Amino acid sequence: MENNKIEYFTPSLDDIHPGYEFELYGQATRKMVNDIKWHSVQASPSLNEPGNSVSFNRIHLLLRDGKIRVPYITPKQLEDEGWTYSQYHDLSYYHKKGICVVSLLPMTKYNLYPYLEIRVATGIFKYDTLFKGQCKCINTFRTICKLLNINL
Repeated sequence: MENNKIEYFTPSLDDIHPGYEFELYGQATRKMVNDIKWHSVQASPSLNEPGNSVSFNRIHLLLRDGKIRVPYITPKQLEDEGWTYSQYHDLSYYHKKGICVVSLLPMTKYNLYPYLEIRVATGIFKYDTLFKGQCKCINTFRTICKLLNINL
């Protein structure tokens, strides 16, 4: 069976900011020489940030060499952010503290862009849409939530 999921994209340099999560191809640490694979890291403005971070001065070189990728947003990532999956008849959605509803249509080769809709309940089965549009990754989702002041 053919896999219709497109799982990763390469971000532009302009998208990357402190705390931006991505995967880096290389060694996890200098001690583990034979550990060359994709590792989850964060962008950091500091040269000496401890843990799994990469300083900004290296990012443009890593992008040029094709060593940075970002996973497209997934339902699991929403759940890891504290959103709860629910289903009502044919409608699937995620909610947090019963206030915001998130509909996610993931990226596939048939769906060209991950689509996201964030709504707030204004009554029984009534919602106001706060955001409707493309949302490639969990970094963008966090930025959208921050701009909409959704910090439940």
